[in-house]
Amino acid sequence: MLNLFLGIGMKKFFLMLLVVIVYNSNSQSLYFSGPTKYVEIGNLGITGHQLTLEAIVSINIDNALQLPILSKHGGSQNCNYYFKPTGAGITTTSGFYFVVNPDFLNKQFKINKCYHVAITYDGQKLKFLINGCVVDEALANGDLIQNDYITRIGQYAAMLNDTNQYYGYIDELRLWNVARTEDEIKNNMNDLPNPNSQPGLLAYYKFENGGNPYTNFLGDTRWDGKPYGSPDIQNNPFCSEPLIPFDISKIDVINESGSNAKDGKIIINTNNSNNALYSLDGNNYQMNNSFDNLPSGDYTIYVKYGDCVKTASVVIHKKPYYKYNMDRKSKQMA
Repeated sequence: MLNLFLGIGMKKFFLMLLVVIVYNSNSQSLYFSGPTKYVEIGNLGITGHQLTLEAIVSINIDNALQLPILSKHGGSQNCNYYFKPTGAGITTTSGFYFVVNPDFLNKQFKINKCYHVAITYDGQKLKFLINGCVVDEALANGDLIQNDYITRIGQYAAMLNDTNQYYGYIDELRLWNVARTEDEIKNNMNDLPNPNSQPGLLAYYKFENGGNPYTNFLGDTRWDGKPYGSPDIQNNPFCSEPLIPFDISKIDVINESGSNAKDGKIIINTNNSNNALYSLDGNNYQMNNSFDNLPSGDYTIYVKYGDCVKTASVVIHKKPYYKYNMDRKSKQMA
């Protein structure tokens, strides 16, 4: 049996080990338990044509109309950004663009569960990511439109009402004026090392109890938070373990035993999902992570979790098959 680590297996192992080491399960989170609770962080407009917003969240309700993590908008004409677990949007000089969380729409994004969510805009595409994996994207261009709204966490910037209330936990909230890559996001979901040396990081909120939990961790007091309606700072019981980005962790290949035997096998393992689906063509998926009775040849495997799809290439080799010449007592390759 050939154990394939796709060239980066050990790297992934040490990355996962590092995640566990640096993660602090006793860290605090911002918690909204009722209506008209929010935090204002100033007129934090993001300029230019790049942006990243990210947070660790656990939601308590599944109403798509609610749950604003961040809002600096009044509508589609003046949206510097809005960011929810269910979707996000921006308005640029070229128009309004939005992306959605398909896992929420198909009931795969669960309440009382821990996720990292993010959006990025690089001047060409707006993307929505769950646990470091792109699940939706839209073509977009132009510079971000500016407005005078005060950015709010947990409520819309332009209005206060129960319909627009976030319910649940928010942590590791970060606002950037650069487009972070998929690898950069998934490698720093649980914590961000050396934040003051990170290019483009505008504000960072860890909501740690002690002192002012709404302080901008970067030290720029312009963006310190001010709470309204008495939101809580407490442990998130649904994020007691570090988040690990969904990926293929290992592929086992059994080569074909001989000419035309068609008994090759591919077994696929992922690092953090019991609900993954597997395919050899990208269209027909199965729950079983093993593909049997395969002939030798090149294969592309597809692993799907929600709307996140990972791919890898593998080869099933043909073992040499010999036939014996009993007269000459010798063997010849068939």
